[in-house]
Amino acid sequence: VFRHFDTDSSGSIEGEELANALGRFGYRLTPYLLSLVETKYATVPLNQSQQPLYGPRATAGMTFDRFVRACVVIKTLTGTFQSLDVNRTGRVSLDYEQFLAVVLSSP
Repeated sequence: VFRHFDTDSSGSIEGEELANALGRFGYRLTPYLLSLVETKYATVPLNQSQQPLYGPRATAGMTFDRFVRACVVIKTLTGTFQSLDVNRTGRVSLDYEQFLAVVLSSP
């Protein structure tokens, strides 16, 4: 599955590849949310000295394990949201403790 969505064969999934993969799994995230997911789970490339590489040559993407983790978190949070959205309105109301419980129980 990972290789199918890694269309440029870079060994990582980023940008449009991520949007396509999540969309295929049934998750239609906004560009803002896709950016958050990519930023949170991206692997920071390292230079020859094993130091983080920043700048134009730094192309962060998600390796297989980070991609799987991101998918598990999205699936878990979506399931939790759907269980709380009893009227299927796309909105839920949580108090602070409920919010923290949801966030802290996610993988």
